[in-house]
Amino acid sequence: MKPTFEITAEPRGQTYIDLLNFAASRCSSFSLVWAFNFEQSTYDIKHALKPFLLSNKKTNEWPGTKLIGHEALVRRYKVADESVKLLHAAGGLYAWLQPKLPEDLAFYTSDNAVWLASISHEGQAWLIDETLKPAEVYAYVPKIKIRSIVNSQW
Repeated sequence: MKPTFEITAEPRGQTYIDLLNFAASRCSSFSLVWAFNFEQSTYDIKHALKPFLLSNKKTNEWPGTKLIGHEALVRRYKVADESVKLLHAAGGLYAWLQPKLPEDLAFYTSDNAVWLASISHEGQAWLIDETLKPAEVYAYVPKIKIRSIVNSQW
């Protein structure tokens, strides 16, 4: 499915928290990517999220990314009040960067469709939901910067 809205400026602070809450209201799971070298903070978040772990998958592909010659561990977690609150610690959508944290936060609907995808190190993110209207996004996340890409050549 093609992206519906591109997020044009990093959601940080309250805007990031609003985005997380919006995603949690629409999604049942989220994923983080564990690739190479990590600092203690990465292991801390891994331990804190462990009760919400749904799956571990070693793969070269996840929303927005396809690696050639390398694999990473994509861990999928259950959306719950506590698991989403743990995501607040990053402070911004693109703060999910190794070695301090895992990368590329993504959210999934109950039918496993990607709803939010991000590539942290490139500062890119998308909402993928053809039912969304800009007014609804702004109602949940008033200060988010988005651009409609429904009719563009993605």
